[in-house]
Amino acid sequence: MFISALSGVQLLNVIGIVSAWTGLPEYSMQIAKMRKLANVWLGVTIAAPFLAAWFLGVGRTTTAPQSGSSRLAWNGFRRRTGDYLRLLLSVLGAVGFGVLLLLIGFLLFSADVTPNE
Repeated sequence: MFISALSGVQLLNVIGIVSAWTGLPEYSMQIAKMRKLANVWLGVTIAAPFLAAWFLGVGRTTTAPQSGSSRLAWNGFRRRTGDYLRLLLSVLGAVGFGVLLLLIGFLLFSADVTPNE
């Protein structure tokens, strides 16, 4: 979830850089590289919540199917609902971490704390 949030913030950073450099001829080569980097960050941002949902389900024991079609249908419904719930939790966690990272960035920016370059 944290990786998804961090890659989403990096994606916003790359989008901002590309938007700022568009139209400046001296940055034309860097813009092409940054667009490729944006595609990588977008892929990580989208794939990470699914991976986190899978990790949330690791170690879960599966019960043996019981006889009767209604019980099988109910067990399948419960399993799918649990999968969707884990995916929802991982997406909400990623959004929460993203908001937290942006708030920390805004606080550091307002306190005029800059990284040493």
